[in-house]
Amino acid sequence: MKTIAVLIIAAILGASAVLVLAQQEQPKPIPAIVNGRLIGDEVPADWPIEARTRTLTYTNPYNQDVKPRWCDGEIVYRISWGEVKVDPKTVKAAKEYLAVYAPPPPGEPTKVERVPGQLPIYDTKPGDPGYNPIWHYHYVVVPRDYKANALRSEDDVKKSGYPIVPVDHYTN
Repeated sequence: MKTIAVLIIAAILGASAVLVLAQQEQPKPIPAIVNGRLIGDEVPADWPIEARTRTLTYTNPYNQDVKPRWCDGEIVYRISWGEVKVDPKTVKAAKEYLAVYAPPPPGEPTKVERVPGQLPIYDTKPGDPGYNPIWHYHYVVVPRDYKANALRSEDDVKKSGYPIVPVDHYTN
């Protein structure tokens, strides 16, 4: 029925009217999660994390700790097995960026104040070249007025100009 109406309008008003109608009919993409990937034309930085993760459906019979992370501007999910000890000379770990207000004191790599609401950022995800499930912490030191989730990728972190502080802490 819609096609017939467009054809009648095209016959009366000319082809330019059809082009205008076609452009007006395209709805703006709505941010959503499909197969664990964030989709949508422009996802606002203040889109609540709860809304992003609400549509993730999975079975979790062992009550594993499944948490969202940013990777290349998309939400991905991880299961953490906790801290691991590695020899950084022999293990090429992936990078996990965490936004903090100040670097940790010497010898205490996890004693930091993280930005509330900011998801950690992975440099790779499964299937990417160089992916490794061992994560090396890199703190991104941001000012107090930083808006959570403004950084969503390794590229965002590097372009931000904020100091990046790698620490001797690894997780899996």
